[in-house]
Amino acid sequence: MTAKSIGDQELALLRYVAEQGPVTVAQAVEGFGADRGLARSTVLTMMDRLRAKGHLERRRVGGVFQYSSPRSSGELLRGAVHSFVEKTLDGSLSPFVSYLVESAEVSDQEVADALDKIAEQNRPFAAKPEGATAEDGDKVTVSFTGTMDGKPFEGGSAEGVPIVLGSAQFIPGFEDHLIGIKTGESRTFDIKFPDAYAAPALAGKDATFAVTATAVEAPGAVTVNDDFAKTLGLESLEKLRDGIKDRLAREHAGASRQKLKRALLDQLDALHKFEPPPSLLEQEFNTVWGTVEGDLKAQGRTFADEGTTEEKAREEYRSIAERRVRLGLVIAEIGEKNNIKVTDEQLTAAVMERARQMPGQEQQVWDYYRNNPGALAGLRAPIFEEKVVDFLVELAEITDKPVSREELFKEDEA
Repeated sequence: MTAKSIGDQELALLRYVAEQGPVTVAQAVEGFGADRGLARSTVLTMMDRLRAKGHLERRRVGGVFQYSSPRSSGELLRGAVHSFVEKTLDGSLSPFVSYLVESAEVSDQEVADALDKIAEQNRPFAAKPEGATAEDGDKVTVSFTGTMDGKPFEGGSAEGVPIVLGSAQFIPGFEDHLIGIKTGESRTFDIKFPDAYAAPALAGKDATFAVTATAVEAPGAVTVNDDFAKTLGLESLEKLRDGIKDRLAREHAGASRQKLKRALLDQLDALHKFEPPPSLLEQEFNTVWGTVEGDLKAQGRTFADEGTTEEKAREEYRSIAERRVRLGLVIAEIGEKNNIKVTDEQLTAAVMERARQMPGQEQQVWDYYRNNPGALAGLRAPIFEEKVVDFLVELAEITDKPVSREELFKEDEA
């Protein structure tokens, strides 16, 4: 006979018994009930109910009843996840039956704005007359040496660096000191690195730069026509506009897809809560927390700078880790139940994409993934997740909700 279904609280108690081994009611009250504010009578009632349903066994040892589970903690978890997936996907499909997916058409103005940006980035520059000074918008080519306390520092010197004044491509204040400079002129000035500078060794530090301008050039006019398109490798202006529109459409589709995916995963997470295996949770939390601490260290920041405390941050990121583990288990069960697989061709394509991102090191990338099963699994996981999301999207009744580009790319409020 199939055992009757159980609720979330009962499942948590059942898993506690399975993990601890045979326990008495007193031990269950102390180890399980106390943290949840459950009275002894409540715990006893739950244990007797689980025994009546066939989920717990009991035997008398030394005049005291001991309760045990005939199934392991892992089996219980898999069963609970399987039951959740059955309820979610085999019933009315109400959790996924309706969703408003935001999308945005690419407007002519967006194409025009993008074209203007491309033209600005490809604007020609010509040398200014001898003795002319640099103005905002001019390109100044400089060589510089940076020092701290009279000593050069790593990354503080370079030769022949082009800087468009006003582009903010250097640390704040650097470009301001180049306004009015002439070709061949040298200047020395002090600059303070931002407190949140990416290199912790330089963050908040004072530095002195000795700079020499080797060229000062003024921007020229750009005529956006077929000839301009040809300089970019396209046969006509129309083809350039088409290319821009296609790129923007892909950006829109990607943003829309991410919002839809997040909504579906939010629903999966909200529909059923279960306590993830402690070992998996701890492993995921350590990974997440390690990233958080590494980022703060790299930026030279503290939890106080982020407007929180380490204790609150730990609580927040543990919740994130719990969600990740739960969703990972649920997604794995959905994939298993529906025979969703990552093919060798898809995995190979993912490795090829990684290799393309590292020109000249393609063979090393291939060797790395060939010799590291863990790294290969790291590529497989997001592909598998996307395929499960595709499956859920097919079950959903999607309604298109046209929005502006600004609304589409606006971050959802926490």
